[in-house]
Amino acid sequence: MTDNEALSELSPQTLSLSVLLPIIVASALLASAFLFFFCRCIALRRRKARQLAEMTPAASKTRSMSVIRADQPIQFVVPTIPVYSETAEDSFSESESSVNRYSLSEGEDHLRRKSIIDRLYIDPTELEQALYKADPGRGSSDTGTGRISFSLHYNILCQQLYVRLNSAMDLTSNNSKHVTSPFAKVALTSEKSLKFVTKVHKKTANPVFDESFVFNVTVERLVNEAVKITIWDYDRFSRKVLIGQIIYPLINSGIDSEISEDVKTNDILCDLQPKAQRVHHNGELLLTLSYNPGTAVLTLGVLKARIIPTEDKERGTAVYVKVSLYVRNKLVRTKKTCSKKKTPDVEFSDSFNIQLPQSALSAVDIVVSLCDKAAFGGKRVIGRTQVGTHCLTDHGIQHWQDMLSSPKSTSAQWHKLKV
Repeated sequence: MTDNEALSELSPQTLSLSVLLPIIVASALLASAFLFFFCRCIALRRRKARQLAEMTPAASKTRSMSVIRADQPIQFVVPTIPVYSETAEDSFSESESSVNRYSLSEGEDHLRRKSIIDRLYIDPTELEQALYKADPGRGSSDTGTGRISFSLHYNILCQQLYVRLNSAMDLTSNNSKHVTSPFAKVALTSEKSLKFVTKVHKKTANPVFDESFVFNVTVERLVNEAVKITIWDYDRFSRKVLIGQIIYPLINSGIDSEISEDVKTNDILCDLQPKAQRVHHNGELLLTLSYNPGTAVLTLGVLKARIIPTEDKERGTAVYVKVSLYVRNKLVRTKKTCSKKKTPDVEFSDSFNIQLPQSALSAVDIVVSLCDKAAFGGKRVIGRTQVGTHCLTDHGIQHWQDMLSSPKSTSAQWHKLKV
């Protein structure tokens, strides 16, 4: 019998078993390997969790927080202000001060404060006075901002004024940068819209502008005309900083309405002047102050307001007063009066009661602001005033002292509002 005849005699069932058997064995091996690795991963995870639990101490049970009840509203109370003796230093840190006050006896506390103050005391004779003297070589002008050089030429035929800006010297700025990047603006005081701007000179305190500007000015206007030149410090990523300015009347250079020919001036050298901080008084507020030591209540009354009308377009149709309480230069609370119709004379007749211990009066300042608002929600501060021991106005300090000198009595005073 040949081999072909023997294979032909094998049944189909035998052939199918010989093919499926290796597949079944391979599947069983793969399933066993997968099950082995799955069980191993679970065992490793449980072992790590057990080790972590053994290393971490058991947390103590915390008390459950009480729930805020609806029938008990939240009350806002001015925080207690600790006031110490006059000989004590004004606390180097709050935590250290509180520990010293309550964990040490009175004698030990006094000695510890004295030792700290002695360590912080600086003998004036140990200071190097040369480090605190101004540098005489920095800026030669009296104002310390620099000088500017320019010349003028008036053409009577064309009725044109030529302003030639030559250069600037020894420029110093209040900006944090060490070297300025100045540019200039040239205009006439009577011209609101026409203004010329020079190019920026990077990183120099002595820029050479060498630029000319032309203004149309009639002869009749020369007597009251003046040239305004402002020098600015340029910064690409922040607002521009004003270095200084000059306002030079044309009559000082011989250019006036009586000239009959062209006038040319030599180089004019002027010191730059810092921009004056103008303080506007936009009205007054009539305030009352009283303090009752028995009840420890400070009462601030806002009675009337006088509003000075201004030329600009006032958008506000109603006014109100906002009272801000500061304790050690930190805002504690703010309250407002009811809104009133905006008129030159407004009556508020409102008062604010502040629960305050007598020992904390020296740490309190009150800022009173008169504000207006439009019908569609726009708000603006008309002016502010202040009362307290550390306020910046003489009226506020005097009013506060009058209240302290006469307790249980009401002291009234008008306060000018400043922007």
